[in-house]
Amino acid sequence: MRADSTEAPSELTVEVLRTYRQLKRLLWWRPLAGIVAALVLIFIGGILMGRTSDAHDAMPGRDQQQMAFNQTGGIQGLMGQRLPYDPNATNDLSDMAIRLMVRHGETTPEEREQQEAEARLQKELEEAERLREAEIDSHAEKPWKWMRDPDKEHREGDFLVAMSSRAEHLEVVRAGRKWRQGMRTVIGLDREPTHTEELEAKRHNEIWIFYPGDKAAGAWAAGASRSAMMPILAHKAVEGEYRWILYGEEDTVFFVDALQQLLKGYDWHLPYSLTDRGFSRPTALRCLPCHAPDSMNPPSDIGRVFGMAVKKKPLKGVVPRGCPCTPDLLCQVDPYHEVFSEECAYPAQRDVPYSPQSGSGMLLSHGLVQGLNMQFFERCVQSDQAAGSHQILSSCLWEAGHAHTDPSTILSKQNLDLFDVSVSKATLALASALDKTCDASCQDMIANMVSAHISIRTSGPEASAHTLESLARLYNLVIHAKPRTNITP
Repeated sequence: MRADSTEAPSELTVEVLRTYRQLKRLLWWRPLAGIVAALVLIFIGGILMGRTSDAHDAMPGRDQQQMAFNQTGGIQGLMGQRLPYDPNATNDLSDMAIRLMVRHGETTPEEREQQEAEARLQKELEEAERLREAEIDSHAEKPWKWMRDPDKEHREGDFLVAMSSRAEHLEVVRAGRKWRQGMRTVIGLDREPTHTEELEAKRHNEIWIFYPGDKAAGAWAAGASRSAMMPILAHKAVEGEYRWILYGEEDTVFFVDALQQLLKGYDWHLPYSLTDRGFSRPTALRCLPCHAPDSMNPPSDIGRVFGMAVKKKPLKGVVPRGCPCTPDLLCQVDPYHEVFSEECAYPAQRDVPYSPQSGSGMLLSHGLVQGLNMQFFERCVQSDQAAGSHQILSSCLWEAGHAHTDPSTILSKQNLDLFDVSVSKATLALASALDKTCDASCQDMIANMVSAHISIRTSGPEASAHTLESLARLYNLVIHAKPRTNITP
């Protein structure tokens, strides 16, 4: 029988079955717990990601950052996924992506920003050039008397400004840029310029150099010898690339339009030293320009002492044409030794025979300065007994065989001042021109005034800088203005 034949399970089998049933009861909930834990983690992660997204959206400039990210196409990871934009990130993936962009010829954001800046600068330069051309076209109408010849023989590039200054007067030097307007300028200082000052000078087409300013034997103040050396120092600094040197002090203003008109007909290859300002001997002889008519013999009974007209004894000779103007030539027309000594080689007195007041300004031709010996001048300026820089220079020019030429002697109106015009009179004339009340004599003054001296010694650096800049600005306004009165030029 089956019941009888069936064997009873062994003890081992019974123990295995019992263990299986216990494990089954213990493990049935584990999968469910895993699923619940996963759901909880997903829920918490969603909350945290939402907060991070809100904080990122609140960052300033995020729209601009996202826009820049979209424009560059985003940064691709190694597996092609798009990485979140982070301008502060410096991870290897972004660096590698930028390198890949450069390798494939794409511009980086930094390069694109630089290109945009260069494009803006180019557009600004083109606009400035367009405005300049429009301004020139607007001045093409009938000019005033002081703009009577727009096609001048000399351009501003033919001029070189030479002046001396001191560290405490640099604000006056900077104010003078208003009349120089980028004209090449060599400035002698009493100390070495700093690196920052050299960069500043370069931006304004200037060269700042150091030269000792020892007080000359008879000079009023230290620095006169440095100022007297400036024409030669400027010539050396630019290697002779100029036609005329505008020589003055830091407080001297040159009126360039009138200066260009004055130099018409002058040969810059000849040794010229031009000025019409006698200092202490108004009876001193001078030369006519080389291109003056042979019959020209201007009156010699009117002279100036410290800017005032005085009656003087007429000389027994004529004013010669100087081609060039030399002491020997002038000696020949002074047979009575009214000016020269018996030997006819030096002035009869310690004063030079014809010298402008310091700061009044002089025009020196290339033909004059290139022939001057630097070693001779360095010895001369230290030993000379003259009082100021212009007098020292005039005396040393005389020693070197050169005398001054008076450009005003060939003008039809002998009462005009060309150099060292009164600052107050010049300001009044320019203001009258702007106010439409400039009569014929006013226009003559504006048309012919070449320089003015502010006198930093009496006004001080700050006031002199203000006066100089204001006068130059006023002159520029008048010169570039259209005719606005009924006065016939």
